[in-house]
Amino acid sequence: MRHSLLNRLSQSKKLSCCVLVLAMHLTAPRASEPGDSLVRLVERFGEIYSQGRYADAAAIAADILAFLQEHRSPLDLDLAANLNNLGSLAFAQGQLDLSEPFFQGALRIYREVLGPDNINTASVLYNLAGLYLESGRSDKALALYQRALEIRIRKLSDRHPLVAETFNNIGFIYLSQGRDAEAEANLAKALHGWQEGTSGPFAAIALNNLAYLRSRQGRFSEAKSLCMQALAIEEQVFGTQHPEPAVTLLNLAEIHRRSGELDLAVSTVERALSIFEQTLGVDDPLAVESRRKLGEMAGAQ
Repeated sequence: MRHSLLNRLSQSKKLSCCVLVLAMHLTAPRASEPGDSLVRLVERFGEIYSQGRYADAAAIAADILAFLQEHRSPLDLDLAANLNNLGSLAFAQGQLDLSEPFFQGALRIYREVLGPDNINTASVLYNLAGLYLESGRSDKALALYQRALEIRIRKLSDRHPLVAETFNNIGFIYLSQGRDAEAEANLAKALHGWQEGTSGPFAAIALNNLAYLRSRQGRFSEAKSLCMQALAIEEQVFGTQHPEPAVTLLNLAEIHRRSGELDLAVSTVERALSIFEQTLGVDDPLAVESRRKLGEMAGAQ
């Protein structure tokens, strides 16, 4: 997933970026070394993908997977970084089955070369966790997020942005499981870390999730306050006519609906819908979802 606050999950919840794409830094191919064919395939994949030729890129990715299945990949850190890139690109295209072997290949190399407690190892664990969460394997995702969190706290600090986003995603899983106390504890740490560090805008993610939690608990006044804080941050960073704050407007509308303020809910969804249609198009899933919500609310009036 891209490094953005925007997330298209429903139910008023937001994840931080699930997948971190490591910078590609392959050295020039060296024909005399083992694994050169794989390196060339990886480089070719990057070239084709950057040109937008996704079908051709997918064919090359299949060749890379076949190579990995036939040969044990060399313990090359450049290759590990690019396998992680490949996994991230496949993930972004929704090809979850394709992305997992790339992440696993990167993880094996990092573990064997750098060790199980290296920060690069933690990044791939984090990526795999996002993949498992996206594919409905939340318990497996939670275990990997927790392992990545242990490494990141030890190697960075408990207030680093990478630590904050991991706390947020752990809190998100607990939130979806109805484990409110654990969700709140982790989301509060995410919020604190983002506010204390250099990634203040990302605090809107944790604020949205905390607002959802408060709304579910029937604490609507607190939920609205948290959601409005998130909205203010996003409008300052992105502007008032950006999809990012529009997603938060949908969250706020849901709080209004749950608290019985149907007129406010309708006007807030209409505001979000206008932004989605102008910036993303009338057929975008977020626009479609907004129109569906308006239809439901109209039927309830």
